[in-house]
Amino acid sequence: MTQSMRWWTVVACAVTVAVAAGAAGPPAAGAPARDVLRLSVRTTVVGLDPKFETASTVGFINSNVLESLVTTDFDGKTILPQLATEWRAETGSSWVFRLRPNVRFHDGTPFNAQAVKFSLERMADAESVHRGDFAWLQSVEVVDPLTVRIRSKFPYAPMLSALAFYQPYIVSPTAVQQMGTQFGQKPVGTGPFKYESHVPRQRTIMVRNDDYWGPKAKVSRAEWIIVVEENARLAALLSGELDILTIIEPSIMQALATRPQFAVLRGPDDLVDRVGFNARKRPFDDVRVRRALIHGVNRMQMIATIFGGVGVAYDPPLAPGIWGYDPQTMGRLSYPYDPNKARALLAEAGFPNGFRTTFTIINRPDHRQIGEVIQADLKQIGVEVALRALDFATVSQSTRQGEHDMYIIGTYGVGDPDRVLPEFESANFNVRNRNFWADPEVDRLILAQRQELDTQKRLALVRQAAAKIREAAPEFALRWRRAVLAINKDVVGYRVHPQKWYVRDTSVGR
Repeated sequence: MTQSMRWWTVVACAVTVAVAAGAAGPPAAGAPARDVLRLSVRTTVVGLDPKFETASTVGFINSNVLESLVTTDFDGKTILPQLATEWRAETGSSWVFRLRPNVRFHDGTPFNAQAVKFSLERMADAESVHRGDFAWLQSVEVVDPLTVRIRSKFPYAPMLSALAFYQPYIVSPTAVQQMGTQFGQKPVGTGPFKYESHVPRQRTIMVRNDDYWGPKAKVSRAEWIIVVEENARLAALLSGELDILTIIEPSIMQALATRPQFAVLRGPDDLVDRVGFNARKRPFDDVRVRRALIHGVNRMQMIATIFGGVGVAYDPPLAPGIWGYDPQTMGRLSYPYDPNKARALLAEAGFPNGFRTTFTIINRPDHRQIGEVIQADLKQIGVEVALRALDFATVSQSTRQGEHDMYIIGTYGVGDPDRVLPEFESANFNVRNRNFWADPEVDRLILAQRQELDTQKRLALVRQAAAKIREAAPEFALRWRRAVLAINKDVVGYRVHPQKWYVRDTSVGR
């Protein structure tokens, strides 16, 4: 048997991480134990169905209730077993997975190969907002109740990485069929927690799954509470109403610096703040205009000031945490801050006096601050920007439909490049490609890198595609951000993961 045909099983190693690196330290002396963990979410959450939601926040929360065939370790790269215990590649386009036995969904439905087939095909169907991410999927075959064969339409290099992401969660077929459109309010999975209730835009409550196949959760209840305003979040943490703030701004970091009961956790982050242009609309169909506006934004100053020094500026499409990132080229900004160059490019494109445009942002404090800074920077080169602040769900829908000029949204900063490159494919207009920019040669390169199983040849294709995207400038990255969270030191065992908000092993007090 060749190595590629062997069964692969990965076992996670326990890693102890200091507070500064992303794990909370021992509880304060005498802290009473509590059976409820309360976490703050600042992004509006409407629904929880992975088929229809694009917010990373939804995927992060769901990671405690829903599970995938495989997942990633805390480095964001190492593939670990979850609902699959072993896997092997038969060919470059066919993988076989052995499934974990004696697992049931929260509604009592048995977990089996049929559930895997149902869930993956559901994510790839025409109604799924993630159908572009599953364009590679040819078929899911039930070999036996605990064995499934997944075939791709072509040799697919990032197969395991694609299955480890938070979109291919396996859900209960029974619950989907019974609940219909209400499934997104209370998804049913196999995880260490199960949903008790969800109030859109307010809170999500999950309770311990005492029938979980693995180690049981240490708290009986976890509450995810949406608090958008930073001052309100900080006040709730200081008063003990909240235990963890999932993402914090520099103002909270500064406020906690002299408070020994609280810690600021740093760790790897899977996200990038980026600004894109709608290339289907004038004047953003002109590359000179897109380049001009990038030259007109002082990203380094933004990182140093409003981001509190947290983050790295880079050239899209590949962040430093993505395989294929080339620090020699992508680490050197192709469009550094240069207002004179920006004005010259605008004049060359026929806009010597600038123009008016709109900038779609999420209606929350950090995006408003980003919007105001970019608005002020671009005014210096003659571009008048009106801010269009909407809630996350509306921004997501509006930008998929192309109802924007400029917009801010997140993208991925860790893992395989095929998590990011679909954002620049013509096949993903109205799905992942919200810049509505594409190029036939880039389409070809993106498809070729997916099919190339030779690592070095694939790396060359990825970098060729990245170079062409960088030259076309359909978007620019404000920063690849590092995860920064705030936590009460009474909280024990929480670790920062770049793709999930795992709380199974987290407890409160002694």
